[in-house]
Amino acid sequence: MSVLIDQTSRVIIQGLTGNVGRFSARDLIAYGTRVAGGTSTSKADTEVEGLPVFPSVRAARESTGADVSLVYVPAATALDHVIEAFEAGVRLVVYPGDGLPVQDAIEMRAAAKANGGVLIGPNTPGIISPGKAKAGFMPSFCYTQGPPRTKPVSA
Repeated sequence: MSVLIDQTSRVIIQGLTGNVGRFSARDLIAYGTRVAGGTSTSKADTEVEGLPVFPSVRAARESTGADVSLVYVPAATALDHVIEAFEAGVRLVVYPGDGLPVQDAIEMRAAAKANGGVLIGPNTPGIISPGKAKAGFMPSFCYTQGPPRTKPVSA
């Protein structure tokens, strides 16, 4: 059962035009995640990895209906990007980055709560619904859909 992300989720990547954003887009698409596009104020109205780049999260959300944002930006600007996503109506924001000041993390949580959203992060590999969708950098081959494949072991 998927709770926060599934095959109907539409993901945007804030920081799509950077190296990590590009790599992540290819990885997510290969997994089957519906990546709707990304954002960049300086590279708006272009394409990256075949995905549209928008000037803001609001523009991306209005154009694509995105409901998940994966944030790959430096820690110094992460707070602004996370708040932008929640204020644009994104329900789930994933921020894998580390090195974030504690006060910024507290403000991110407050923005999530104030806008009725969910924040995964900071300092997380992301979130996955095996076989359906993911947002983050966890290796896909480690996760399978269905019941656990564990066997009893006796010594």
